Amino acid sequence: MGVLQHGDKRQLMTHQYQRDTDQVHEIELESSITLVSWKGLVCPAGGTIGVEVFSHHVGANSNVEVDIKKPNGSTLETLSGVMLGNRFNGEYTFDEDEELGSYSLTARLPDHALRTDSTIPLNLVPRISVTNQAWSVEQVTTGDTVTLSADTENLADHSQVKITILQQDSLNAHDIVAQFTTQVRSNRIEVDWEFDFHRPRRSIPTQEETQPYGASYQHPNFFWTAEAYGQRFGFNQESGLLQFIEWIEIQLIGATSDDQYRLFFPDGSEREGSFDSNGVVRVNDAPPGSYRIEIVSEEEESDSDDESYQHEDSGEFDEEESV
Repeated sequence: MGVLQHGDKRQLMTHQYQRDTDQVHEIELESSITLVSWKGLVCPAGGTIGVEVFSHHVGANSNVEVDIKKPNGSTLETLSGVMLGNRFNGEYTFDEDEELGSYSLTARLPDHALRTDSTIPLNLVPRISVTNQAWSVEQVTTGDTVTLSADTENLADHSQVKITILQQDSLNAHDIVAQFTTQVRSNRIEVDWEFDFHRPRRSIPTQEETQPYGASYQHPNFFWTAEAYGQRFGFNQESGLLQFIEWIEIQLIGATSDDQYRLFFPDGSEREGSFDSNGVVRVNDAPPGSYRIEIVSEEEESDSDDESYQHEDSGEFDEEESV
């Protein structure tokens, strides 16, 4: 007994053979195509939609052909493949200027002289678009929540859209950071995402490390794409770039506002200043990565005997880590 699921409907196939148990019987199993269908009821022009064929008592690697029928009944294209486990899965991408209307399927198993038509048509609708992709802010740090938003066209309310957030790479080898789905509401996408940098800060190459190879420090920036019906929008970074920044807080025990510091950031930039009256210095817009600090008291300044400390991660020092 097998169960096939198609959309929200289940088709139950039961085959019973009742014979005496004390005899040998020969039973001829008849091959059949039990179902051919689209993996959806609607597809936009230019979109990709799945096709599936189910069979019964058909050997593995049997040839299968699926004709895609236009609204006037003519064949638009034929998909070819083989049956595996009495099932075939394929997909088809419609041209953006394809005729709108109802499309059907005809499945054929040439080796078995079998043919079956689909019963539920696919409705090809106008092409979709996702525009005005944006972040709610331009800079973010760990733990911040940002909103992704965009306008949509020809996507019905509650249509599923897959969001992919990527870290930009100068060589276009963008890393996937997160993937999740959201729904269209009133021709709009709007979803919140909590930012969390996914790699150790020490793994970000510094300017000093990259310069010998003719490269430079690459600030971690992020963009996002939206995908629906096999169409992907935003891969040319239409969302704009979200820049990751860090904060640094350092406490020097016994330091006063007379003590000076010099911070060396991973992008090659430097920053000088004085500790506050509590011996604390805080930077809220530091480039992520390893940094180094030099501390010079007023008395030592003329001797050039700087104390130098290096830290490979941004964040707040606790009491044991204070320099």
